[in-house]
Amino acid sequence: MDESILTSSFQFSTSLSDKDIAEITHQMSELEGVAEVKASEKEVIIAYNGYVQTKNVLREKLENAGFPLLDDTNKSRGWLQKLVQYIAKGNKEAFKGGKPDCCNPDLPKK
Repeated sequence: MDESILTSSFQFSTSLSDKDIAEITHQMSELEGVAEVKASEKEVIIAYNGYVQTKNVLREKLENAGFPLLDDTNKSRGWLQKLVQYIAKGNKEAFKGGKPDCCNPDLPKK
């Protein structure tokens, strides 16, 4: 499998008709770098070349075509993402936006 092929899922805020599903499938398939499009009344799953397209561009294309999407933050996050967010929050509090002592040569040695 090609390592540059990424898959993104976009959830619609309303259910789509069969006509809308066909339109989305056609429009998104025509974009450069899009390998596969699977659409249903609640979501579309797009496989695309990560060197040519980005998730944000695909999201923008869908929204500009008149298909409102749910926010990414509404998706449930996996345990690894939750752990990374927890560690990131702890680091922000501990370092207050600065670097750790070991990574900041300007600080005096203790």
